[in-house]
Amino acid sequence: MKQFFRQTFNLLAENKLHSSIVIVGTAVTMAFVMMVVMTFDFRAADLAPESHRSRTVYMSPGHINMVDGTNHSSGMGKIPFDALFTACPGVELATWSGYLAESSVSMPGSADKHRFFVNDVAANWFDMFDYNFIAGKPFTEAEYDGHPREAVVSRTVARKLTGGDPASIVGRDILVNFRPVKVTGVYEDVSQVFQTAYSDVLMPFTGEKNIAMGGLAGRRRGVLLLAPGADVDDVAREVARREEMLNSRGSDFVFHLERLYNHVDYTFFRDAMINPRLVYGLLIAVLLIVPALGLSGLINAQMQSRLGEIAIRKAYGATNRGIMGRLFAENLVATFIGAVIGYILSCLLVWACRRWIFAEMTDRMSGTMGDIGLDGSLFVHPAIALYALAACLVFTTVATVVPAWMSTHRSIAITLKGGE
Repeated sequence: MKQFFRQTFNLLAENKLHSSIVIVGTAVTMAFVMMVVMTFDFRAADLAPESHRSRTVYMSPGHINMVDGTNHSSGMGKIPFDALFTACPGVELATWSGYLAESSVSMPGSADKHRFFVNDVAANWFDMFDYNFIAGKPFTEAEYDGHPREAVVSRTVARKLTGGDPASIVGRDILVNFRPVKVTGVYEDVSQVFQTAYSDVLMPFTGEKNIAMGGLAGRRRGVLLLAPGADVDDVAREVARREEMLNSRGSDFVFHLERLYNHVDYTFFRDAMINPRLVYGLLIAVLLIVPALGLSGLINAQMQSRLGEIAIRKAYGATNRGIMGRLFAENLVATFIGAVIGYILSCLLVWACRRWIFAEMTDRMSGTMGDIGLDGSLFVHPAIALYALAACLVFTTVATVVPAWMSTHRSIAITLKGGE
């Protein structure tokens, strides 16, 4: 083993410039690709509190209008939500929330007024999302129905309001938009990256008394949890069938739900009429092939300066196969070292810059940011790493071996002169 590493080091040391180009180029390409993959994975993987992203379905806002096509409005009320999603085949859980809004939050009698983001949610919201409660508990169905003025708050909210132990706020009243609310629990801060689960304060959903537009209008933002093995397209067809039944009841108004989204489409392509597969393909081309082509160009240019070396080796009796094998081994080792360095570099950069990479909403949100904890599994992508390594190896090998092959199949004199 020591002999192998010694020979490998000697191979790289003999051609420092060529080895450096391969190592640095491969490292940069690998780091670039893996950073994007890790960033995408963080936004798409099953991570608490959004622990069921792979089975979560989101919906576009509902549209309501009169049967003659006039008097348009948007939103979803209790009637269409229940009609479309109650006991829907393929749906394990249907829950909803209102709309995230910045509100005044303070302690009774305190002059300190804070601004936090507040959302009102269904009682089964906590069955969908896994908040980590450090004190107290979420409001239950019974409490939800009987005591609508209750809330759970994040650790940061509790700490700022009490000035000390966050758990001490459980059971006490706070003022949300100057109305008293009893705190039943405190949960760990949720990063704003979790676009659905994020909120500083969660309260029971209210505002269901609106009977405008035939009872179809409302503030519900629905979220579905698919049953294991269920398909979003099958659920969409069932919802469309139920929508037709809802609109055939003879009301002056009709309701239309435009689309259901899986998590990836909702996160990245919600408002775009594009083909996600095409986007993924183009992204891979840009992130992998383009840098690799640039790398191969540099290697090819550097290889031209080594044609004389190849000719001399051939003149001293080296076989074509031996020359090609040596160059391939040198290129393989340099590419592998560059890939390892790039992978490690990507992990370090993602970890060190996680708040900057994932905190795209902090400029327009003044609530708690929450630490962005990255699960170790997010850094482990052996399949992607091997694909990237293989692509880099193909491009660097072609850029190295093709000039060498052409040189070994020309006369030594012509090669030394740099002729064709």
